[in-house]
Amino acid sequence: MWDIDKAKQDSALLGSAPRRTRLAVSLPVRPPDSVHGPLPLRHINTIHLRRFVMLMQHESAIAAERHTGIRAACIHYAIRRLEDRFGTTLFVREASSMHPTAAAHRLYPCAIRLLSMWDSLVAESPGSSPPSDTSHPDAD
Repeated sequence: MWDIDKAKQDSALLGSAPRRTRLAVSLPVRPPDSVHGPLPLRHINTIHLRRFVMLMQHESAIAAERHTGIRAACIHYAIRRLEDRFGTTLFVREASSMHPTAAAHRLYPCAIRLLSMWDSLVAESPGSSPPSDTSHPDAD
């Protein structure tokens, strides 16, 4: 960090008027996954799971976008994040379509149950409203 008194002394020695000094602030930043490996599976975002379920139900990101208002790019991003977390491919991408893999078919009922349990837990907590993925279309 910058030392204000030292900066004043340095400017006095140079014979110039004191300058405004900037204080450096360090923010905690998580190192990239390549340094420490990926986050454990317990760090899965429920929004990503909701978008995975939407893609499975609508069978295309464009159809899910039309139905929910959430951009297809955000849905694709969520799928990539889930694939990174699970370390497997959930969809086979072709020119204009995405086909679910066996892993996606295994994940789908689990995601439905998990989101259902999460929604009931949130609904039972005092002062909360049920989650709505469409309230913030671009939130990640």
